[in-house]
Amino acid sequence: MPYIAPKDREHFELWISKIIEIIIESAGSKHEKIFEALSGVVIKLLEEVTPEQRYWTLALNSGILHNIGDEMRARLKVNPGALLEDPYTHNIEIEEKLLTYIIMLAGEIRKISAKYGGGSSYAGLTNYCCTVITLRVIQKAMGNTPKFALLSKLPSLFYKLSDHYYKSAARPYENAQISKNGDLPEYQDIINKLGL
Repeated sequence: MPYIAPKDREHFELWISKIIEIIIESAGSKHEKIFEALSGVVIKLLEEVTPEQRYWTLALNSGILHNIGDEMRARLKVNPGALLEDPYTHNIEIEEKLLTYIIMLAGEIRKISAKYGGGSSYAGLTNYCCTVITLRVIQKAMGNTPKFALLSKLPSLFYKLSDHYYKSAARPYENAQISKNGDLPEYQDIINKLGL
């Protein structure tokens, strides 16, 4: 993320390094474990940095995840490979070990975000941190030999996380708002015609 000033990037470095160290220590070179750990870190970080649960933050967070996948696809010149199952699982051991550092990193993101006026400015900083953590973990897992099968899974990981985030955070919020304010008549008309 070249638009994040180097002076701001260094505020995140300690927490990013600690998170990476624990992921590698816990997951080793096992790809499934790496993807599980990355998934847990990314989703928890989004939960921690989101200023409030409103439509705009839910849409922004889904966009952050999808954008990271798009950026990895374009920059690494890989076509998304299939992840056979949802990479997001609650790996309690890893989450508990990482939780302190994720919370500290989220605090730094909020602090730097405030310098830029708060609101949605956390998005670019969160994108930066998630991207750096992911790429550094993958670099360590690959060693000196590029593994295109592993790299091709990175866009898919973030597309699936975007979908997971929608189902676990945005959809329940939307359902609550429908209960509170009623659904759109257009949706209801089409749903009725489809017999859903």
